[in-house]
Amino acid sequence: MDFIETREHVLIPVHQIETIGAPRRDKDDVNRVCDVHTLSGKTYTISEDWIVEHLMTTVVPASPGFELLVAAGADDEEFWCDRAPIVAWRIYTGYGLPMPVTAGGDEELSGPRTILLPNGRVEVQEGGSHESFEVWERLAREVHAEARAAKKAERAKA
Repeated sequence: MDFIETREHVLIPVHQIETIGAPRRDKDDVNRVCDVHTLSGKTYTISEDWIVEHLMTTVVPASPGFELLVAAGADDEEFWCDRAPIVAWRIYTGYGLPMPVTAGGDEELSGPRTILLPNGRVEVQEGGSHESFEVWERLAREVHAEARAAKKAERAKA
């Protein structure tokens, strides 16, 4: 089933859309947006950029057991790790890798997506895998510690 995502991160099934209005400026006169009118009488707003980027997109439900893993970056003082269940996959026309969608919406991450599979393995979408969450987390901690040490040394030189 195909969906349209609103600026409020609501996924609307395409078959529930009655009309999409012509592009107009938003209330701040900054972005171009379109109003989406549903069969139930509700109106949502989507960005014109979203239409261009996502019109040729399919969202499919994820099987249970997939999780998105995100770990601390070099700018974070303390190590942390978040796990979020993946509820769907967004498949972009012309881009080979499906993008995970969690309950919070699409994950806009700058780095490769790291996925915990139902069988316990961890796959990094742009290459690499780990035999378990624990192995991936240990490596992520080591990478974070090295990045923090490099930043600390950099600050000491300045």
